[in-house]
Amino acid sequence: MICLNLRALANNHEKPQPLMNSDLTIILTLKGRFNYTRRWLDWAISRNCPFKILIADGGLDDSVQQYLSTLEPNNLNLEYVRYPPDLSLKEWFAKISDVTQRVETKYAILADNDDFLFFDRLALATEEMENNGGTRLYTAPYYCMNFDITGSKNIDIDALVKPTKGIYFKKSSIANFSRYNDKSLINRFEHVLNHLPSAFFWYGIHLSSELHKTHSTILKGGVSLAMIQEWYLSYRAVIKDSICYDEHSLPYLVRQEQTSEAGSVLAKTEAPHRIFLNSSWSDDLDFMIRTLYSDAVDEGLTMPFTEFELFFKKHFENYFLTGSRFAYLSLINNKYIKVVKYVYRAITYLRSRVSINKYSSDPEIVELKQFLANFKL
Repeated sequence: MICLNLRALANNHEKPQPLMNSDLTIILTLKGRFNYTRRWLDWAISRNCPFKILIADGGLDDSVQQYLSTLEPNNLNLEYVRYPPDLSLKEWFAKISDVTQRVETKYAILADNDDFLFFDRLALATEEMENNGGTRLYTAPYYCMNFDITGSKNIDIDALVKPTKGIYFKKSSIANFSRYNDKSLINRFEHVLNHLPSAFFWYGIHLSSELHKTHSTILKGGVSLAMIQEWYLSYRAVIKDSICYDEHSLPYLVRQEQTSEAGSVLAKTEAPHRIFLNSSWSDDLDFMIRTLYSDAVDEGLTMPFTEFELFFKKHFENYFLTGSRFAYLSLINNKYIKVVKYVYRAITYLRSRVSINKYSSDPEIVELKQFLANFKL
């Protein structure tokens, strides 16, 4: 394992740089997709990112480390950690547990190299979290970004680093968020079991100590499935009743869709209609239920474990079947089903192209579009 501090200050003749924000660390987890990493870092440099960036590299080669050594003096505060390659989820769980333990600031946020952060808004969100006292997790609406790939076939992942046609944005929000903050632990837990906004929780601003505790628990529990990690993080956050969600906040996160390389692999084994076929499914699920029960008891739950387990399985089954039914339908090789799927996708695409145009006036989006247009591969 290699750990390097790569703080590079700008030359005196360059414009004055902002003071570093000492409240939050951005954890950038990497596994390949070097061009996306270069794009992410170039964006951070161009936007004077004021936060420490802790890079956890689990890729197969040293391309990121070599690229960092060639960067001209800049304003970034970087710490690079080279981990063993993420050849399996075991290495991924170990990496994220270790890197979250390295965070020295009060707050931390997880970032992927195919997404973008608006750093000024992230600073304001961190301020709001601090002002909310005991908040363990802060989240807000985010943008989804798509490149227009109409007429293209067999799009390679690197083809989505730089747009060749239009760029479209839409805003994603949490519906009925008040249900997640119900005063009753069991009521809000029931709601999250049936309606899971996991991306909002995963990419939220976390208390660093809580983020590490979540991921170290997954590692120590010997979990084998990535979805268990995602579910546990979200369920535990709701059990702790410590989430601040600002519906009216301007998004600080842009998630690029169509690029989830890891997701496409996991879809073969961890899609709702397939996940239970994994040999570790029963053990992982049992571990999660027992650990969540312990978390709930810490928060004052007096329900016996057997009752809690039945409660969990009843509502988890509702969520699970909702996701599985459409998946099974999509597997049916029937010409009428194929027509329905085609029409559904066409309508969804057209609706997104209409609705997302209203966000193009956001000044951060305008600057992001300009950055992408000028980015050189």
